[in-house]
Amino acid sequence: MANDITSAINYVQDLWLEISGIKAAPDTPPEVLNQFPFAVTFEQSGSAKIDKNFNSTTWAEQSGVIVSELHLTRQSLPSAVAAAMAYRNLFLNKLRTNPNLNATVMAIESLSWQFGALEYGETPTIGYKFSIGVMLELTA
Repeated sequence: MANDITSAINYVQDLWLEISGIKAAPDTPPEVLNQFPFAVTFEQSGSAKIDKNFNSTTWAEQSGVIVSELHLTRQSLPSAVAAAMAYRNLFLNKLRTNPNLNATVMAIESLSWQFGALEYGETPTIGYKFSIGVMLELTA
């Protein structure tokens, strides 16, 4: 099975857009985004385990980390914190019911998140940074 990290990132953005109230979740992060709340998702890191029986169809098993950030405006901190908490659970449920991200990855291997101050461009925001560990298997 061939997996594609870009398709996985785009699918995560689609999941955000399924959540009522999310204003933007572009496939490609723009320089400036001021429609709050919004989500941006990107590849943070990856690693490959080379197949020692290298052949023409499968050359490596790969793992990666996809980061997905939810940004809310800091105009009203109490409101932003309450809204972020609600979005957190809705997003986690979306991931739980899509453990292979619509067949774009073999599986979600790990999931962690942090809440706090974020920044997009030069705009201070508040929200969540989700780190989604995924297993990929790429074909030659």
